[in-house]
Amino acid sequence: MKSAAQQVMSKVYELRTYKIYPHYYKQFLGLTQEHLYLRTAHSKLLGYWTSELGGLNEVFHIWEYESLEQRGEVRTKLANDPRWISDYFSKILPMMSVQENSVCQLYPGTDLSFSKSKGSAYNLVTLRFKAHQSAWKKCFEDLLQELNNAGHLTACFDTIHGRINEVVLLVQHTSLSQGADLVQKLSSFTQGNETPKQFMLLGLLATIYVFIVF
Repeated sequence: MKSAAQQVMSKVYELRTYKIYPHYYKQFLGLTQEHLYLRTAHSKLLGYWTSELGGLNEVFHIWEYESLEQRGEVRTKLANDPRWISDYFSKILPMMSVQENSVCQLYPGTDLSFSKSKGSAYNLVTLRFKAHQSAWKKCFEDLLQELNNAGHLTACFDTIHGRINEVVLLVQHTSLSQGADLVQKLSSFTQGNETPKQFMLLGLLATIYVFIVF
């Protein structure tokens, strides 16, 4: 487990979800494939996904930063990058109905484990707990161990800016059916009689995404 000081100094990860108007979806992906290099010139992209189940016409992407300060510097550079604005951002802005983001750190004791193969199915699951982390930590970590043993746990993120007491799991699967099995397992955890009420989840949101390589 990382100490509080280590957590503060850890890398941060920005999770971004864009919902695209259906009639623009193909055009949006085409522009992104052509111009995303303008964005990756400024900071590290961990992965880019398109929605398959649980969400329509969505894209999801994860960006890594050394610190919140670095993220701020990158956002400033992007705002002053004329090619980024003219060739890409100004064109896609009218195509998006919603932009959502959260800033996270890796959950203590976990690491990233990406296998970047095009077409791989990933389950993105957001769990929001009722109580402070100290209350649900033990129950959640037991569940986390189960998931790690059962499949390919790609990442577990702990939200630091966004909705508090929220954890995001990214799990890679060999089939879409595996993703359904994961949601069922998490639902059982949410409703289990053995889980004290103060540990129970406020909500669970699951979406299947397909990894794409630009």
